[in-house]
Amino acid sequence: MLLFFCISVQAQNNVVKTNVYQITQGITGIQFEKRLAGKVSWMNELNYIFQYEEDTISHSLIRGVGLNSELRYFPLNILDNAPRNLYIGPSLNFSSIKKDLSKYFEVEDELKAAEYNVTTIGAGITIGVQFIAWNWLAIDLHANPIFDYHILDTEFLSFEENRPDLDYNLDRFGISLGIAF
Repeated sequence: MLLFFCISVQAQNNVVKTNVYQITQGITGIQFEKRLAGKVSWMNELNYIFQYEEDTISHSLIRGVGLNSELRYFPLNILDNAPRNLYIGPSLNFSSIKKDLSKYFEVEDELKAAEYNVTTIGAGITIGVQFIAWNWLAIDLHANPIFDYHILDTEFLSFEENRPDLDYNLDRFGISLGIAF
């Protein structure tokens, strides 16, 4: 009976964490990961984006929200049901960002402050490794190369500058810390 209790305590099914690397870039968020089966988990993330940029002629304020969802496959999990070890899987993301610029533009003989909205939809692959230390501390190191589709909405750009744009982002990585239970 005691052996059964010790084994069942080690099988964490949930992880709540935050990406501490993103905090250095003005992005705060929370991630929730749920084990679906022995080798598969589902991770959802909600982010709040708040960044202030300043140069010699202007400053800008960026605010927004981001959502990310990942299906993670842990190929090395054989006997362990906790979401740990090496993982790989597809990811989807969505973000909506508003950027206010301090620069003023002349529009029909009137000065207006520039602002624009960017909506981004993306898909990619996540590769990482997650450790669970002392049966509760989750440490997740990951990379997430992604293809993004951006929709820019502003009245100050020409049609050519305002068109949707497809690009790739290879420098998406992170270090997440949290609690497994």
